[in-house]
This record gives sequence, structure tokens and C-alpha cells, in this order.
Amino acid sequence: GCQAVAKATESQFDLILMDLNMPYKGGVEATLEIRGQIQSRQCQWQNKAAAASGREEAKALDRNQFQVVTEKSHESSNPDEEKSRRSSPLAEPYIVALTASDLDREERAKLLAQKFDDAFVSPITPEV
Repeated sequence: GCQAVAKATESQFDLILMDLNMPYKGGVEATLEIRGQIQSRQCQWQNKAAAASGREEAKALDRNQFQVVTEKSHESSNPDEEKSRRSSPLAEPYIVALTASDLDREERAKLLAQKFDDAFVSPITPEV
């Protein structure tokens, strides 16, 4: 869990497969920490944009990019908008919970409420 948080904050990922049962820090705790750090970066960017407002460097800041990034819907109907949101340096990764245990609707809903984008039972078998 600790390594997952470190890797997720060092680099930008589009997708994170998060095991729920990890040593030292579980998947839920790691996911909440990753989301918190990303939100902190977004707030810093917003503060920088506000401070630059009205000055020449404000032109260099991409306000549209921030607006797209902060939209909370992960289900965009516009593929270009979704691509823009995911490619932004402020973008939130799509985090999928993985567990070896059975997932009923209530447990899955609880994971989604804990800032996961989806949840699967592992191992995952691809369908061809």
C-alpha cells in the first residue's frame, strides 16, 4: 500500500489496479491517500491560477484543462473530453479495487463510496 501511494504520486497513471489486502496500508487507505494528494495538487494549481489572474502569466495557464479535470463524472459521453481529462497532469487515475473475496452489491457500493471507480474479483479472466 505504501509503495502504491509512492508510485502513484511520483508518476501519472491512467489506471491503477488496487489490491484491497496489502501489508502496512490497505487498498482503501491507499486509494483515499492518492485521491487526497491529487486533490491537493488541484487546489495548488487553482490557487496559482487565481494569483496569476489579471497578469501576463495567467494566459499561460489552461483554465479549460482545470475545468475538465475537476469534473467528477468518470463517465463522459464525449470521447475527446474524456481523453483530455485523462491526459492532464492534474487528472485523477481510474482506480479499480481488486479482491479475492466475493463482492456482493452492498460491498461493491461501499467500495465505490470510498473513491474507487470500479471493483472486480480477482483473478480476472479476459474474454476473447
